[in-house]
Amino acid sequence: MNTDTASDRINFYLCTHLHCSHNRVRLKLRPADRTAQELNGPALARALRQLVGEKGLGDQVRVRETSCMRGCLVGPRLNVVGGAGFREAVRYLHLPAAKRHLKCAAWQTAGSLEEVLERHLEDKRLLRLIT
Repeated sequence: MNTDTASDRINFYLCTHLHCSHNRVRLKLRPADRTAQELNGPALARALRQLVGEKGLGDQVRVRETSCMRGCLVGPRLNVVGGAGFREAVRYLHLPAAKRHLKCAAWQTAGSLEEVLERHLEDKRLLRLIT
């Protein structure tokens, strides 16, 4: 029996605003992929939804498209929000080193979109074990 509730879901918020969707990130979809793809916000949302569907994680993960999240100069922007809400969100975006802070991760650290998904699912599982 699945005990996940809406508050246990991991929400992936991707900026798909028209004016900032020209920004792209170079990222592999899966670790085994030979080459990375150039993806903007809408393409990232489609790819992430496809991964969630393939893995059967629709009850644990929700992919949401948003309007501007004020990251277009450093976008595309992805906020990963778990049960603790935005206080514990991880933001993936392009940032100069001087502007990085604790809860921001540069896209270069992501590896692949699948690894981002797996990393946050594992964090959720670990949090359940210690609470």
